[in-house]
Amino acid sequence: RNFMILSSVLRLGGFFVVSFLVLWREFYQAFNIADMSHHAALIVFTVASEVFTFMLNPLLNLLSRKNEYEADAFSVENTGDSASMKSSLFKLTKDNLSNLTPHPAYSFYHYSHPTTSERVRAINKISQKNKNPNAA
Repeated sequence: RNFMILSSVLRLGGFFVVSFLVLWREFYQAFNIADMSHHAALIVFTVASEVFTFMLNPLLNLLSRKNEYEADAFSVENTGDSASMKSSLFKLTKDNLSNLTPHPAYSFYHYSHPTTSERVRAINKISQKNKNPNAA
């Protein structure tokens, strides 16, 4: 829920900025665009905003990954079936031709979901905790 609110606020902020850029002739001139156009403003803003949101992406991804871990934990704790969850994750990884072990720096910046191996480790910890509730 928090992620959805934050994401909505950021998108609304972006559209608010675009609403000013659409009417600002110097914005178009800076990118060598002859005619003012809503479409051009939106495209240029989307591409140019990456410079300003570069450091925001890992923070948003961390929040998203936290939500994924919570969803996995909820599933395993309520079904009691960690084997099916792990099997499904491996099947999705294989079907999507995903990398099972990407470089940690790359996944930290680019991945909005934990890697399959990270999720399986977390699921194993939850399963172990559920089998041994006094061990934690």
